[in-house]
Amino acid sequence: MTSVRKQLENCLKPLRLEEKQDFANKSVMRGLDNYLMAQCDQILKSLPLEFGETEEFQTFLKELRSSFSQYMTLSSQERRQLVVEAQKRIKEWVDKLPRESLFPKLSSEKGSLSDSVLQLIPKEKQRAFQLTGLKTLDDLLHYSPKWAVQGSSFTPIAQCINREEPYFILARINGISEVRRGPRVMVKVVLQDATGYLNWVWFNRPYLKKELTNGRWVLLHETPQVSKWGKQVIGKAEAFEFLDPSEEQALREGKVIVFYPSTNTLTQFFWRNIMGLALGKYRQLIPSSKYSYSIFGKIPLSEAIQEIHHPISLESFERARKRLAFEELLALQTFLIVKRRAIEKREKGRQYKFDGEKVLKFRKSIPYQLTEAQKKVVKEIREDLAKPHPMNRLLQGDVGSGKTLVAAISFLYAADSNLQSAFMAPTEILAQQHYASLVNLLEPVGLRVLLLTSDMKAKAKREALEMLALGKVDVAVGTHALLEENVGFKNLGFIVIDERHKFGVLQRAVLEGKGKWPDCLMMTATPFPRALVLTEYGDTDLSLLDEFPKGRKAIKTFWKNESQKNEVYTFAKERILKREQVFWVFPVVEESKTFLKSAIQMHQHFQKEVFHGFKVGLLHGKMKKEEKEAVMAAFSKNEIQLLVATTVIEVGIDIPNATVVVVEHAERFGLAQLHQLRGRVGRGRNQSFCFLITSPLISSDAIKRMKIMIETLDGFKLSELDLKMRGPGEIFGVAQSGRREGGIVDLKRDVDVVDEARKAATTILEGDPKLLSEDNKGLRQNLETKYRDLLDLAQMS
Repeated sequence: MTSVRKQLENCLKPLRLEEKQDFANKSVMRGLDNYLMAQCDQILKSLPLEFGETEEFQTFLKELRSSFSQYMTLSSQERRQLVVEAQKRIKEWVDKLPRESLFPKLSSEKGSLSDSVLQLIPKEKQRAFQLTGLKTLDDLLHYSPKWAVQGSSFTPIAQCINREEPYFILARINGISEVRRGPRVMVKVVLQDATGYLNWVWFNRPYLKKELTNGRWVLLHETPQVSKWGKQVIGKAEAFEFLDPSEEQALREGKVIVFYPSTNTLTQFFWRNIMGLALGKYRQLIPSSKYSYSIFGKIPLSEAIQEIHHPISLESFERARKRLAFEELLALQTFLIVKRRAIEKREKGRQYKFDGEKVLKFRKSIPYQLTEAQKKVVKEIREDLAKPHPMNRLLQGDVGSGKTLVAAISFLYAADSNLQSAFMAPTEILAQQHYASLVNLLEPVGLRVLLLTSDMKAKAKREALEMLALGKVDVAVGTHALLEENVGFKNLGFIVIDERHKFGVLQRAVLEGKGKWPDCLMMTATPFPRALVLTEYGDTDLSLLDEFPKGRKAIKTFWKNESQKNEVYTFAKERILKREQVFWVFPVVEESKTFLKSAIQMHQHFQKEVFHGFKVGLLHGKMKKEEKEAVMAAFSKNEIQLLVATTVIEVGIDIPNATVVVVEHAERFGLAQLHQLRGRVGRGRNQSFCFLITSPLISSDAIKRMKIMIETLDGFKLSELDLKMRGPGEIFGVAQSGRREGGIVDLKRDVDVVDEARKAATTILEGDPKLLSEDNKGLRQNLETKYRDLLDLAQMS
């Protein structure tokens, strides 16, 4: 039996490993985020809710789970902070809990797996298997291979050119060399086939060295970078498999072989063997259900599961994958429609004034015209607010498109209707920025705006909470501090959540619970592609701000190699001498075992050498709040001319005088994040510039991203391209990450399946709203299994 204390202690090892692996979400199978969420769920289930002494512990576990539900949306620096903080808090609780815990014992590790699965797993692999989170036979059989490959899949190295889609390359190791710089290690492996060779380069992966032996066969799923130094690939854990001689021979004979996400313990042999055993023993129990009304649902489920694990051809594998993806998406779309209809049945019991005293004052005082896009969105919000059920709307607006102004107008409608509003932002810097903007916009027309932060002095916080509870505040702006139990409103009616994807479902539900079905506007400067909107945001209405205020000039973007950085230094000095300002972004705060430049190291270098004589500031997430505020205040007054920073400046920083942003190691960032960083400039009337500086050796994907950034400023177009290149990640809780291990839905390829599932779910619910018919029995069971808990959450998606 495993005690709660021991189970909590077991979370520390993956967290420590995550630090060593540069926060790539690869420390355990299926990702650190999934592992920690599953562990929290397992511990919470063992604690009786009525047991008073566990309340504080339950709150901690829920916060930990919620934090990691958004792990893949965070920047590398934010992940680092979260992992460090999680270790600290877990250690505190491990020390608090007695060795024989006061809490009930968790079920044994064996008991957490169903008997049907348990008897298939060898004893020595059961602990490793538990980390996958697969507990039932259904979980196991739906754990799909990441690749299906046969001899015709391979492209000879000589024929590989720069392109968007990766190749399958079969080659042998024919040379290994190592380069060391202090604690940092680069391993270069020569891969060779009958037509040529390529360099396979690994950074800081010393544990791989024992696996790399001359003559070993490697299956690579990559696009080599073609350069004057030959063909090169940057090593990625998910993009290769070592082959044994039998696999290599089978592939050459034209057989189809599937490859699963694997580890040293749970090898390809393990997965193929366990799937064969499961299908041999339990195939007759798999339903033969099908959805004859859809082109993707016509194959019986039992046949699709057989084909996904033992395909007779690549075509049959893809057909089976689409069938299983359709089933998964049909359940999701049905859930979203059911949830939306539940929201529409709620009576919020309030009416809004749209031509009240404060709104009229604001219209007279505003010094500029709204764009046509802003007018359209404001009209959509007014129409929603006039309805009897609460609003649930997502506002997508590119950086600089004027989302804060739209929010301010919504707050005026609420204030004129004697309602309070809340504005929740994910970071303190962003909350302070919004607070300053809203004060300038709203206080001149009589609204009272309050900033609520977690580290306010006791007296100031007590007074602020009292004013809020008495209704003497119209708009409360804050971060997670708004979620604290002692924060109460007299009449909360309207909520704005900025960068909505950075908050967990439960966090949004807590804020909504402080009012009676408050109307909710969620905002994001991260443009999501249509396929992701239909899945993750399918129960919300969507508004778009796709127009910029007049007078803004398009940002000019340049891609430079490390060897060209002196050109960028010279250009930055010229702009500073014109009294303009510069952002200079680095991916990490401090020097680490990677080859990356750090913000602290380069700040010192810039101060003493490159920009000696200029005022150089530093901003990163590890600084104290007061230090951050002082730096931002100095930068906004042009007392700092060049600000060295991490991605802490990614959203919400509004400095119209800043005209240059330089991103070093730009290859480390995705398109969406690069676009956000570029959006820190271009907010004034002067011409603005973005420089992307990359390392000498970068992946083919990184080259594509740099070219795309130069070609377009359109955030919505970038989001579609980002989806094609990187995938969306797990649909609930995680956005902007790659394909989840063992996942069946792949939105890069399944846009047509999403559309079909949406139509099918609508048709099914129109004919059978409660899913009571025999035909829909399987869908109802699927819905209850996957989404029962979520159906009871508050209105926000």
